[in-house]
Amino acid sequence: MNKKAIILAVLILFVIICGMFIFGYLTQKEVMAPSADPLGSDTQVEEKPRFSIDTVELKHFYTESVGVHTLVGEFMPPTSCDTIVDSVVLLDDGARALVSFGMMSAGEGAECTPLTAPVPFKTGFLAKKDITIDAVFEGKDITVKLVEAGPDERP
Repeated sequence: MNKKAIILAVLILFVIICGMFIFGYLTQKEVMAPSADPLGSDTQVEEKPRFSIDTVELKHFYTESVGVHTLVGEFMPPTSCDTIVDSVVLLDDGARALVSFGMMSAGEGAECTPLTAPVPFKTGFLAKKDITIDAVFEGKDITVKLVEAGPDERP
């Protein structure tokens, strides 16, 4: 092959490769640039109000033969997509139970309806009979109204 043809082919290949890099760089900048709001600038996203509670009423059942405490109550979450979760931790060498409540949401895209009736819950733990029961909701202390169950009641 002739020397001029080889130099011309290498030069054309070099220009093509440089063009590809420049095109890739410009495309990347375009993708990373913030896009305009398709709904308009005056549209506001409605933020869901934060659900919280200050007091919880718990009906307390104690089964002496096995040492099981059962707590029954109800919450009124804002929507059908919200679920109350709970856990119990024994503290102070088993002299105190801390019931932790939290909220889990189904997330975006789910069809959620406002609730009109409270949602019941039940939780239990093993401990000695005389125990102090405290509660927190998402890490914040809440007041516990403990109602002792009668001898004929069942959880």
